[in-house]
Amino acid sequence: MPKTPNGLSTFSGVFAPVTISMFSALLFLRMGFSAGQLGFVLTVVELFMAYGIILLTVLSLCAVSSNGAVEGGGVYYMISRTLGPEFGGSVGLLFFMANVFSCALYIAGFTEALTNVTGIGDMFGGKFIHCVFVSIIILMLCLLGSDWFARTALLALFLIVLAFCSFLFTIFVRSPSDIRIPFDNTYAYMVPKNATDPASELIVQLNQTITAQYTSFSVSTFTGNLMSNFTIDYTTGHKTDFAFMFAIIFSGVTGLMAGANMSGELARPNVSIPRGTLQAVFTTLFTYVFTTFLLCLSCSRKLLQQDYMVMVDISVVPSILMLGIFAATFFSSMSNLIGASRVLTRFAQDKLFGNLLKPATLEFGSKRNPLISVIISWVGVVFVLMIGAMNRIAKITSILFLLSYMGVNIATLALELTSAPNFRPNFKYFSWHTCALGALSTVIMMLVIDTSISAAAVVMLMLLIMILHYQAPIGQWGSISQALIYHQVRKYLLLLDIRKEHVKFWRPQILLLVNRPATCFSLMDFVNDIKKSGLYVIGHVQRGDMGGCKLSNGGGDLSKQSQQTMDPLQQVTNSPHKYPWRDT
Repeated sequence: MPKTPNGLSTFSGVFAPVTISMFSALLFLRMGFSAGQLGFVLTVVELFMAYGIILLTVLSLCAVSSNGAVEGGGVYYMISRTLGPEFGGSVGLLFFMANVFSCALYIAGFTEALTNVTGIGDMFGGKFIHCVFVSIIILMLCLLGSDWFARTALLALFLIVLAFCSFLFTIFVRSPSDIRIPFDNTYAYMVPKNATDPASELIVQLNQTITAQYTSFSVSTFTGNLMSNFTIDYTTGHKTDFAFMFAIIFSGVTGLMAGANMSGELARPNVSIPRGTLQAVFTTLFTYVFTTFLLCLSCSRKLLQQDYMVMVDISVVPSILMLGIFAATFFSSMSNLIGASRVLTRFAQDKLFGNLLKPATLEFGSKRNPLISVIISWVGVVFVLMIGAMNRIAKITSILFLLSYMGVNIATLALELTSAPNFRPNFKYFSWHTCALGALSTVIMMLVIDTSISAAAVVMLMLLIMILHYQAPIGQWGSISQALIYHQVRKYLLLLDIRKEHVKFWRPQILLLVNRPATCFSLMDFVNDIKKSGLYVIGHVQRGDMGGCKLSNGGGDLSKQSQQTMDPLQQVTNSPHKYPWRDT
């Protein structure tokens, strides 16, 4: 009987983590707010825009991951083995940062829900300390390894499905009622300091009750929620707009790489990653559109805009919904922390930054769990948590992920355009058109979200490419640049037509055979002077066997001499005879 491969299955290793990560904090904590600001029409438009970028990237990801063996490191491994260490390492480092920011984003969402339910507010050191405590718990679970991660994924997915079912039950059974706006929304509780002067300074007055209406199924409510109505985001104090809301929506659905990040732990990554990721993408898209429709059909605009926890506050069984929120945000944080640590471990193993990351190569236990990488990634998460509100982190997270997705699309595009012989993916539902469109759409949306942050991210990418060009060790990964040059040279050589040659544009084509390259430099230099801009080929016949070592040594001597001041093509061949032209 064939041996069953060890590792995680498609469902537990890809579908479950990708689905949960793409639900994350958005489904229960920000979907109502998005619908209230954008309206049903624009929310669906932004969802399809976000998922359009994601789907195009997934097609590229499926192509690369089904092309052959995929080891640990996820996206970084795929890109670095395709485009070389410079581009792969720089995009991989940005992807590591994106996972760190995303982990902090979901921890902030988890803490936001926790403080709302418990009512502890800024007690015990404030929200930052609460976030750090939550991150420590996540760190402890991640240190246990990928087996615990997979078990947690199945439990988290069950709780999310249960919570969503309770939301559907609420929508169908709850009668119209007034819902109190939470005290966290201080903007809703602001009143003029001087009651007789509406233009006086506004102060927060919490000894009042502000409510908004839950209407149940209502056509008039749905009509009122069709179009956009941008107001103040009460966590940042800034007015929302199309780009700001897209950043929030996109940052919540960036979990498509959760399965690819676990490539080293999957039993069959080249099969599981394409299948599980595509299934998760379509499942979550349908869920988001359906949820938006139900919220716009049953909740007033004021309730959607001024209550992040609207799905909990209208629920007839809020405890179950809270379990779903905790499961989605908590597990998504774990997924990103583990993903970041796996990328960091591969960085260290490839020695891209010399011995700087050498401690991150240490792995422990039979499952080879990279504990040091997990701890380093966690430290990065704690620093990101200092930024503060969840919506502030969302913008940077979206841009970093978009830049990473651009790298995946460019890598696949390069392989497809060069017709690389080793690029024969089992996944066929992609083309260079989808890769190019995916790369272009990521660039456009980066600029839409925030031009300055996007420019800074691109500059960082360029700097990393230059640093890694000189710093990265030489590895036998292959670089797509040589394939691109070969492809273009071949294409233009085939365009040459001898029938169209004219004496006015004649160029010399010289073949110079040299006996001893080390003593023929003057002759080679003379011929180089008369070649003008023509074709100059230096050849050398080396006696002896056709051994690889001897051939490469001869070529090395020829190359050293000829490339000092010339740019000829070089060809070295071996012959067992002293006079090879006598061999007929």
